[in-house]
Amino acid sequence: LKDLGQGRTLIVWKDGSQPYVSATLSFLGGDLFLEGGAEGLSQVSAAMLTSATQSKNYAQMNEYLLDRASGLNAAGGLTDFSVTLDAPSRFSNDIFALMNEVLTSPAFSQEDLDRVKREQTAAILSEEESASGLLRRNLQPFLFRGSVYGNKPDGTAESLAAISRDDVLAFWERQKTRPWVLSVVGDISGEEAEAFALTLPVPSAPAAQLPDAVWNTDKELEIV
Repeated sequence: LKDLGQGRTLIVWKDGSQPYVSATLSFLGGDLFLEGGAEGLSQVSAAMLTSATQSKNYAQMNEYLLDRASGLNAAGGLTDFSVTLDAPSRFSNDIFALMNEVLTSPAFSQEDLDRVKREQTAAILSEEESASGLLRRNLQPFLFRGSVYGNKPDGTAESLAAISRDDVLAFWERQKTRPWVLSVVGDISGEEAEAFALTLPVPSAPAAQLPDAVWNTDKELEIV
């Protein structure tokens, strides 16, 4: 573990047993930065972040990653946001550079927003067709009603429909400036990992604060 200063932390585990590298850039945030009750916004923003950049559209991004047998994904949760890459070590420099590109110049196009909202809405409706899916989606909001821990991270059909491109841009402006931890494991040296970490955006805002969890006092949950 190495403190790089200015809200940047690097963790490296060198393992040359396989010619692969995995890395995760982690922030506190996610639904902590929602405004106006826009449930699903952090997950929509995460899906859009790695969909396209200013120089690569959605199809070009997928082709670039497939050509290198690599993956680059982002996730938004109740209290966290992360970007993760997996790549053969011989392509790690390419995919590290792509991670930097999505962080500094994401496209966040209207076309990608419409696609992500359709896909996320379809996944929600599919899950709600089963009793177990309905329970999963409604139990935590019942237990932690009125707090961020009671949010539905993937949103609802109604909340997703209301999300605009401006909402995504504003969310990312709040999220990207926060302190981060970069965890790297695989066939890579500490020096190589640190050199990449130092190219990432330097945080300029304080860390998000985790609120206390408050349990709902109601004892019964009715799902209709």
